[in-house]
Amino acid sequence: MNGKNLFVVGSTSYLAGHFSEATKDHFSVVGAPRFENIDRHPQHDDVFLNFSTAPDYLNKPYDPRCDVDLQIAQRLKNTPAHFVMMSTRMVCGPGEGRTLRETASPDPRSNYAQNKLESENRVLEILGDKCTVLRLSNIFGMEYGRRTFAGDALTSLKNNGKIYLDIRKDVFRDFLPVQTFTKMLCNFVASPASGTYNLGSGHKTSVGEIANWFVEGYGFGEVEVTEDRNFDSFCLDVSKIGNIIDVNVTKNEIEQFAKQAGRELKDA
Repeated sequence: MNGKNLFVVGSTSYLAGHFSEATKDHFSVVGAPRFENIDRHPQHDDVFLNFSTAPDYLNKPYDPRCDVDLQIAQRLKNTPAHFVMMSTRMVCGPGEGRTLRETASPDPRSNYAQNKLESENRVLEILGDKCTVLRLSNIFGMEYGRRTFAGDALTSLKNNGKIYLDIRKDVFRDFLPVQTFTKMLCNFVASPASGTYNLGSGHKTSVGEIANWFVEGYGFGEVEVTEDRNFDSFCLDVSKIGNIIDVNVTKNEIEQFAKQAGRELKDA
């Protein structure tokens, strides 16, 4: 086991649960629903990761009292610990078919995206090189019941026998299996670098492909397009983080994990 200590805030969240399970044999992992539940004074080689979000942060204008990332940064300011903040590619705005790089001009279009950009700036200002900001792509798994693209698709498939798409099937996104995400993040936190990084697959995978793979894994069902919209196609440039960790994700890997999510849906 690596001597590094990981402190996972928001431990009950979907991503945190997968990450903690994948890293428990490699690091000393302490999970807590909220940062205030961690009573240890941060030490050298401690890494704090935040997966928690205050409800009002998701859909209301920025309020520092709802900014968990900011609160953690303020507590870690005068300590040797490193902080890994989970942000979103949405700070760059609609994809418009682009390959998004970390240097892209921010263009947040929702309260959540605006709040994350504000958090990024404040956290980096406080912690400097003791902080990493990860802008995540569309991370998916067996998410029955969650309010995400994959969650809505799988829930509808289970309950209605159909996946409804309100965008065209050829709209592409950067989809990353949660299993691959946890492996990448585990490798990254072993020796975390400072700065802002995209974390995704680097592949253009259409929503139609993902939906069809869910159906194929599940064994039956169909995909129905309800609106002829071409909205928010994007892919992430992952070359920057690729200089630090292996980000060689294949399209076949994305396909196989999507089909696995469909198979797991049978028992949901």
